[in-house]
Amino acid sequence: MSIFINMKLYDLINEEKYTFNEKGDLYNKEGLLIELIDENNSVVGRTTLYSPYFGGVIDNEYYDLYNNNENLNTDNSLYLFDLFVEPNNRNKGCAGKIIDKCKNIVKDNNHQYLCLISDISNLPAKSLYEKHSFNVDYEDDKKIFYTHKIR
Repeated sequence: MSIFINMKLYDLINEEKYTFNEKGDLYNKEGLLIELIDENNSVVGRTTLYSPYFGGVIDNEYYDLYNNNENLNTDNSLYLFDLFVEPNNRNKGCAGKIIDKCKNIVKDNNHQYLCLISDISNLPAKSLYEKHSFNVDYEDDKKIFYTHKIR
């Protein structure tokens, strides 16, 4: 299966997609939608990158956790939100390709960290993030807050 990354800016307010062909403003209403497309032009996986301070992305109860981490700020980190791969395309490396693309975007935009939050009960996600060198920054009985230092 030949796969390529289709990047679009996603305007959350107007729910419109824009072709992404240059570095975008990730700090206001826009996130960067990253889609994994197969040879049939079907979306097999997706995620969105945001500034961590974009309203509503980080659950309110975990906002202080991010905010109190002295290593993280809007100038040096991006937040990976809602990574999803279609069930029939799981365990084929699709999620890893999306994560690797996110890491490259973080690096290309001169940031240092890629962050995410996952449900503690999602064991496949936990395994995936640990395989891709994410560190557990905080864990409680519901969620795990991960960070990955790019440089």
